[in-house]
Amino acid sequence: MLCAILPVSESGFYKWKQNRKKVKAWQKLLAQMHEILDEDEENKNYGVRRMQIALEQRGIKRSLSTVRRVMVRGNLV
Repeated sequence: MLCAILPVSESGFYKWKQNRKKVKAWQKLLAQMHEILDEDEENKNYGVRRMQIALEQRGIKRSLSTVRRVMVRGNLV
């Protein structure tokens, strides 16, 4: 295993691996948020709750805190 070759603990490796999945999911969610904003050219003023509702209308259910976190990291708020 790589942990034997590299100076990395096994738990640290799996934590890093799990975190990569989260980053990809956040990037996908951020891209979907940009699509929503691009559809409404006249009103780019989406707040967290409004964005959550727009995502739910597309069948994407995320908690308010997740939507807020992604919007802050993506500089949408």
